[in-house]
Amino acid sequence: MKLELPIDPQHEKKKPMINVFGSVNGLICFSYLKNHGYFIRIWNPSLSASLTLPRSSLSDQTHHPYVWFGFDPKTDDYKVVKVSSSFFFLKPADRETQPHPQVEVYSMRKGSWESASQRIPSHIKMFFYRDDVCVDGRIHWLCVTDLEGNPRTIVTFDLGAMTLGDEIPLPDSVIDCGRWCMSDLGVLGGKLCVMSRCVKHYECNVWVRDDHTDSWVKHHLFSQFNARITPYGFTSHNEFLFQLDHSPRFALYDPVAAKTKTFKIKTMTRPLDRLKIFNYVDSLAWIPPAATQLSSVS
Repeated sequence: MKLELPIDPQHEKKKPMINVFGSVNGLICFSYLKNHGYFIRIWNPSLSASLTLPRSSLSDQTHHPYVWFGFDPKTDDYKVVKVSSSFFFLKPADRETQPHPQVEVYSMRKGSWESASQRIPSHIKMFFYRDDVCVDGRIHWLCVTDLEGNPRTIVTFDLGAMTLGDEIPLPDSVIDCGRWCMSDLGVLGGKLCVMSRCVKHYECNVWVRDDHTDSWVKHHLFSQFNARITPYGFTSHNEFLFQLDHSPRFALYDPVAAKTKTFKIKTMTRPLDRLKIFNYVDSLAWIPPAATQLSSVS
């Protein structure tokens, strides 16, 4: 199924720059840059309905902001989380004189932005572009904490309380492997998981977070796939999705049937290392915002 994102008509021939931030319960959140304007929209293709978010106080004109989309089951609300990215593009020496980035959240139910009381911790150097997932109303970010660019921690943000939670360390074996291990976040069976690729041992491990014991449990060992694959996570049917050798070829592996289906993405609109993949399902989910008019899209 191919979806054409609803972009406001403009008197330009050039196509706008588009970023898709996430898909939750049939709603898609994306942004586009056109005519020097930055717009964020939430869209439900099944209802042909969309809304454009009002501008936030974190106007990021120099760099694109970090944006995430998630669902808060406690308040039955869809929320957009925004962090200014300008700070992360400063030189290390210049960062010392600048306050660390603030977090702002848009509530679809309220129809407005609200600033969180906490800022991003000072030891966080960068967010990984495509390593973020929303589980049980919390956004999970895979973050860099050193200048060498190694991911060392998972930062959590509670959409309901609008507060940062306790950081989650990566599995010990992933940390011990250091620069030889590459990690990606995912969701397996509704739980947070880490997919680690060990370049030394040519294997891919999947670790699932046990919330009751606050520990990682090894769930899969894909020794048949070498470290040159790029994991993208699991489908709603628990199939393992990964990319082959940094090419347009992808594969779905069914751990139960031990079968692999390969396919190819014919049209690539961005570099493969910037590709993000989301689960999408048709739904009638929608929350009319209190302060924003609903618009129909043909």
